[in-house]
Amino acid sequence: MTEHAAPHTATAVHYVVCRGPLLHNSALPRLTHRVGDRPAYDLSQGVPMSDWKFETKQVHSGAKPDPTTNARATPIYKTTSYVFNDTQHAQNLFALAEFGNIYTRLMNPTTDVVEQRVAALEGGTAALATASGHGAQLLIFHTLMRYVRNRSMMVELGAFWAYYTQWFLREIPDSIALCVEPDAGNLSIGTRNAALNGTTDRIRFINAWVGGEHLPIHSAPTETSDSLSVLPMLNCSAVLDLCAKPYVELLHMDIQGAETAFLQSIDSATAQNRLRFIMVSTHHSSISGSKSTHLDCMERLRDLGATILIEHDVIESFSGDGLILASMLPEDCALWFPNISRNRAETSLFKNW
Repeated sequence: MTEHAAPHTATAVHYVVCRGPLLHNSALPRLTHRVGDRPAYDLSQGVPMSDWKFETKQVHSGAKPDPTTNARATPIYKTTSYVFNDTQHAQNLFALAEFGNIYTRLMNPTTDVVEQRVAALEGGTAALATASGHGAQLLIFHTLMRYVRNRSMMVELGAFWAYYTQWFLREIPDSIALCVEPDAGNLSIGTRNAALNGTTDRIRFINAWVGGEHLPIHSAPTETSDSLSVLPMLNCSAVLDLCAKPYVELLHMDIQGAETAFLQSIDSATAQNRLRFIMVSTHHSSISGSKSTHLDCMERLRDLGATILIEHDVIESFSGDGLILASMLPEDCALWFPNISRNRAETSLFKNW
């Protein structure tokens, strides 16, 4: 993979996952080699895996027979969640003190075999596989931070716990952010996260709805409460009026079905003169009310003069959310981003999107 230098001078951040030693039955003599910190099994009559030929690695690297059924092929684990043996087991997993599965968006036994096999075939220590969905969004956001300019501003709409804002502020020197979130419970966690990370003085939190209109009052239930939350609704103009800088380097939107209406509230002059990157999570019709949400957002961004840098729709997603990353600067069309995996319509869990 080609490395690209960041246009800012922030110190690179390296993410390291530390895992404790894996326990295994010493009576299993076929355990002969490890890829990274995970066991790979010798399936070639005692030949060390390092001596396997390419064809053998293609078939067997990272895999082992099912201990219950003795099935040779690795099954496809279509599960989102996993059980814990006890509370200590759960604590160890979340503390990364013990290797194991927590949630499929983080890791999956089938994906684990794919990663180990790719690493073996490429002669690497480890590999990372992501599907279009949250893993892909994180990878794209990580890459995007290479191109964001210092002393810039991010606006996060549907900020939830201000996760992406914290990432932005950590990576970009002298940056600031505006977070808009309608759920008071989520907003409270976001403010606590800011305090924990020492970024309180760099973020302005606003408790409000986001949509296509600027309304003094709008009522709807929030994610953590069934009761109606009565708050102002902000369109693009109202959001920009709250910004401490005239130019927004990154507008990040995860606004649960209101994305098309909000994009419609952006006029061409604003888009050209006040916005650079626009990152949008597009949602299933059960949330947005329209099966054309993703296409409508794409069309609107192009009407505003944006270049689409990365996108996948809901059907192509493995998590149920579409993704669009666009830029208002024509020169950004040359920026490099990693390829992302795409689900196929016939295997998608979100066919009726």
